[in-house]
Amino acid sequence: MYWTYENWVHKYARVHWAECSHCNDGEGSHEAVESRAGKWLGPFDQFGQALDASTFETKPCGHCSPTGDEIVERPEEPAVGPYGAENIDAAISYAIDHCSAAEITYSDLFASAGLQSPRWYFENGLRSVITHFMEAFHHACARQGLPPFDAFVVNAKGSERAGYPGTGYFSINGLSDPLGDRTSDANVRAAFSFRDAELQQIRTWCRDQR
Repeated sequence: MYWTYENWVHKYARVHWAECSHCNDGEGSHEAVESRAGKWLGPFDQFGQALDASTFETKPCGHCSPTGDEIVERPEEPAVGPYGAENIDAAISYAIDHCSAAEITYSDLFASAGLQSPRWYFENGLRSVITHFMEAFHHACARQGLPPFDAFVVNAKGSERAGYPGTGYFSINGLSDPLGDRTSDANVRAAFSFRDAELQQIRTWCRDQR
């Protein structure tokens, strides 16, 4: 059995096995048949039917590879947490809608994706979910040819890192944490310069969309 997830925002569709962890028989990762970003179409008995269900460009899911006789789960980059492609798409849509802002918080980004707050994951021993989701967000922006929106996602007021991204933002870009106690002055300058350049990419892209 197959389902097709149709993304209205970015105008593409993906075919999934019903058993795919991103599909869950058309309920998605959070049992949401429809969202602001798209909806599920199906079910379909044949792969070809699912492939033709949407008018958008349609491809097989890269996670479950629904083209053979059996479901073949493949690891994604990064590891998948309690979320799916539709949650990442919703977060990207939120970033696009707010690209003219100087910054957005992790809390707002996670809320836009239909997830628990970062604090909730942290307090429940699930800090890795935050890291994995932001890595997925980072890679999805790159794959879709979008600016590096993770550069303007920051910690909220009251945090030790208020107004700055988490350490994961810098590490995924091969940089030292500029707020680290042992980071050299040269590496601090390099990290801040890199982020400033990425923030400029976001501002330029956002201005060009008007």
